[in-house]
Amino acid sequence: MRFQKLIVSNVGVYGGEQHLDLSVRSDRRPIVLIGGINGCGKTTVLASILLVFYGKLSPAFRQTGMGYEQYLREMITRGTNGESFVELSFKHRDEKGDRLYTITRGWVAKGKGIKEQFDVLVDGCYDQFLSNHWSESVDQFLPSRLAGLFFFDGEKIKAMADPRKAPGMISSAINSLLGMDVVKQLEADLKILERRRRKSLQPPADQERITTLETQIKGLSAKRQNALQTQAACVDPLARSRNNLQMAEEELRDHGGNLAAARDQHKSDLAKAESRMLNIKDQMRSLAAGPLPLVLVRSNLKRVLECGVIELEAADNKRIDQLLKARDRTIISSLKEHGIKVEVLEKVSHLLEKDRGKRFSSPTPSLELGLNQRTIEHLRRLLDEELQDHIHSAKRLIKEYESISDDQVKLERLLAAVPEEETIQPLFDAIGQSQKEVLQLEAKYRNATEELNVVQREMGIVEKELDRLLRDARMAAVHDDDSRRFLDHAGRGRKTLVTFREELTKQHIGRLESLILDGYQSLLHKASLITQVKIDPKTCDLTLINGAGSVVPIESLSAGEGQLLATSILWGLARASGRPLPVIIDTPLARLDSKHRANFAERYLPQASHQTLILSTDEEIVGKYHDMIKPHLSREFLLEHDDSLGHIRVKEGYFELEASLVH
Repeated sequence: MRFQKLIVSNVGVYGGEQHLDLSVRSDRRPIVLIGGINGCGKTTVLASILLVFYGKLSPAFRQTGMGYEQYLREMITRGTNGESFVELSFKHRDEKGDRLYTITRGWVAKGKGIKEQFDVLVDGCYDQFLSNHWSESVDQFLPSRLAGLFFFDGEKIKAMADPRKAPGMISSAINSLLGMDVVKQLEADLKILERRRRKSLQPPADQERITTLETQIKGLSAKRQNALQTQAACVDPLARSRNNLQMAEEELRDHGGNLAAARDQHKSDLAKAESRMLNIKDQMRSLAAGPLPLVLVRSNLKRVLECGVIELEAADNKRIDQLLKARDRTIISSLKEHGIKVEVLEKVSHLLEKDRGKRFSSPTPSLELGLNQRTIEHLRRLLDEELQDHIHSAKRLIKEYESISDDQVKLERLLAAVPEEETIQPLFDAIGQSQKEVLQLEAKYRNATEELNVVQREMGIVEKELDRLLRDARMAAVHDDDSRRFLDHAGRGRKTLVTFREELTKQHIGRLESLILDGYQSLLHKASLITQVKIDPKTCDLTLINGAGSVVPIESLSAGEGQLLATSILWGLARASGRPLPVIIDTPLARLDSKHRANFAERYLPQASHQTLILSTDEEIVGKYHDMIKPHLSREFLLEHDDSLGHIRVKEGYFELEASLVH
C-alpha cells in the first residue's frame, strides 16, 4: 500500500479543504515530513487517516472514551457549517495489479444527531460493494489489529520502553499479528458447545441451576468487558494528561515558575545575607577604631622603633662611657701617685681611650624621640603581634563580606527574574487542572482495576460450581455414545487449538527475536552491547543478553536505550507482519534524549517503511536531524495558523526552509 493524497475538510483545526500530497518520489526517498508546532493539527492528520479507514472502530476514537457521534461532532471545525469529510487516496496491489482506491468518510451535524456517509472509488469508479461492506473488507487493505504497529507516536515508544508494560504490549501485538483472537474465540466457542451438551444430560433441576450460573457468568463477563474497556479508555487519556502535566510544569519552569516557588526562601536568604553584612561592617568599624589604621604607617612605626632602640642604646652607652671615663681618671691618678713616668701614663691613657671608643661604636640617633624602654616594648608588641592579628581578622572579614556580597547579587538577580504573579498564575492553574485530570483518570483506572479483580474472583467461584455440575454431566455422558463422542472430539479439538496457538507463537517468536535484535543493534550501533534477544512464549517477557552471555536487565538501560529498544520492537513486529504498509510516526523524537535522537533519525526513519509519514514539531526534525534525513525526503509540508482564516492551513516547505519541494 502507498498513500497518495489526504484531503481534510473542516476537520479539527483545519478550516476548509486542506490537501496533503503523500506520494513518494522513489523508494530511496520514502519520507514525507509534516511539520507544525504544538496545536497545529499534526495528531489530527493521524486521527483522520484512522477515522477514514475504520470509522467507529478507529483506535483514535476508542481511546477517547466518547460516544461515536460525540467524537464526530468534536471533530467538526468550530465556526463552520457543520459538514466535514476526510478523503484518502492510496494504491494497493491485488491480482489485477496496482489499483487506485479513494475512500471518503463525511459527516454532518443534524440537530442533536450526526449523519455519516462513506464511499469507495476504485480507479475513479464508484464501488458499491466496498462502499456498503467496507468494515468487513478493510482488513484486506490495512488490518485494524496491525494499525498500532504502523501508526504510532512518541508516547507509545515511551510506554513500550517501560519494562512493566512491554510484555503486555508485545503479547497483544503478537496476538494481533498472528490472528490469535480468532483461535481464542474458537476455543471459547468449543467450550460453550461442551457446556451446552453436558447441560442437556443433567436433570431438569440441575439444568435450571446451570442456566442460572451461565446467566451469572454472562453478566459477569459483560462487567469484566466493561471494566477492561474502562481501563483501556483511561490508558491514552491518562498518558496525555500526564504529558500535559509535564509540559505545563516545563512551561512554568521556562517562565521562572520554579523561582516563584522559591521566592520566599530567596527573600529569607537575602535578609540573612544583608544582616550578616551589617554585622561584618560593625566588626570592621571596631577594628578601625583600634590600632588597625596604624597599618597605613607601619613602615614609619618600624623606623620609629629602630630610632628609639638606637636612642636608648646611645643613652646607655653615654652613661657607661661616663662611668668608664671616671674609672680611667681614677686609674691615671693612682698611677701618678705611684710615680709612674709621664710617657707611660700617656700610653695608658691612650689605650683606655681607645678601648672606650671600641666599646661604643653604635650609630648616633638621627632623631631625638625620648622613648623609654616600656614604650619601645609596647611598640615592638604592636608591630610583631597586635597589628598582625588585626590584619588577619580584617582580611577574614573582607573575604567573608565579598563572598556574602556575591551571594547577595545572585539572590537579587534570582528575585528580579521571578515573574509577576499575574504572568504565571495561568500556568499554575493549568498545572492544577492537569493534576486534577491525572488524579481523576488514575482513580477511574484504579476503580476499574478493583472492579475487574472482584468480577474475576466472582467468575472463578461461579465457574468452579458450573464445572462441578458439568463433571456430573460427563459421568452421565459415559452411557450416551453420541454425547461421549461429541465431548471427546470437542475436548481434543480445544487441546489441539491450544497446542496450535503455542507452536505458532513459538515459531513466530523466533523470527521476531531475530528482527528485534537486528533493529536494536542497528539503532544502537553497538553490536557487542546486546547479542541476543529472547521472548518468553507464555509471558512475552523480554530478555536481553550481552556478548558475555549475561542477562542485561532492561531496567539498567538508559532512557534513550530503552526507547530505542521499544522502537526496535515496533519495527520488528511491523517487519514480521509481512505487510508492505506505510508507517506514520507522530512526534517521533519527543521522548528521546539528544544522544539517541541521531541514531533514530539516521538509522530508523529512512528504513522504517517504503513510505514513512513523520509528524514533527519545531524542536524535533530540525537542524542536524533534518540534514540526516534530507537525502531520503520526498516531500515537506508545514502546518501553520492562518490569521485571516482563523484556522490551520497546509503549505509546502518546512520550518525556516525554502518552500520548494525537495528534489
